[in-house]
Amino acid sequence: MNTVRQALWLPTSREAKYKAKAAVDTFFMRGGDVLQAGIVFLGAMAGAGIRGFALFNVALTVAWLLVVGRIVAEHRKRTA
Repeated sequence: MNTVRQALWLPTSREAKYKAKAAVDTFFMRGGDVLQAGIVFLGAMAGAGIRGFALFNVALTVAWLLVVGRIVAEHRKRTA
């Protein structure tokens, strides 16, 4: 997963990479931690069991695959 995250910075300039990369990485890592804690808390309060969390993870996976598909399509359009 770390390799993919680093590969996202390949099309950027060296200057942008060094100025923004650390801030973006920190913001999204901490934001992801908070979001994860919130989802677990809300799911536990709503009484979602293992099945509920598993279905939620499947839905998130499908959403991520759709996002990745759009990113790939945009990248191919820009590099073609």
